[in-house]
Amino acid sequence: MPITVCGVQILNTTPDSPNSALEALCVAPRGTIRLQLARQLTAASLNCQVETCPGAVLTRIEQCNQACIANNDDDAIGQCIEDIDAFNNGVGLAPGCHDRVIPQFNPPGPAGSGQLCGDAHTDCCDIFSCVACP
Repeated sequence: MPITVCGVQILNTTPDSPNSALEALCVAPRGTIRLQLARQLTAASLNCQVETCPGAVLTRIEQCNQACIANNDDDAIGQCIEDIDAFNNGVGLAPGCHDRVIPQFNPPGPAGSGQLCGDAHTDCCDIFSCVACP
């Protein structure tokens, strides 16, 4: 089931694709706070099953997705980064969510390789756009 982050559907894990979880998670924000928020929201969406995620967390994720889509308030985006990062690290609204077992994911452990993330990190693509590398 796809997730939506900052108004963009995340549909795959393919490097060099704007709809890729790799491009959302393995990004080097380079001072672009919207990319940092997209990374945090992607992790939160993957961490939080709608059925088990506290309502306050779901509300904050939705508020932060809206702030990311609007992309017109750096203070709100910065606060969202702090709040969602805290959630992703098990602090605040839902302590321990980062330690949850992902249902039907076997064997437990990392879902990808460092090489895939490295490839996504060095291409000229993120979830908002892909351009030809210079």
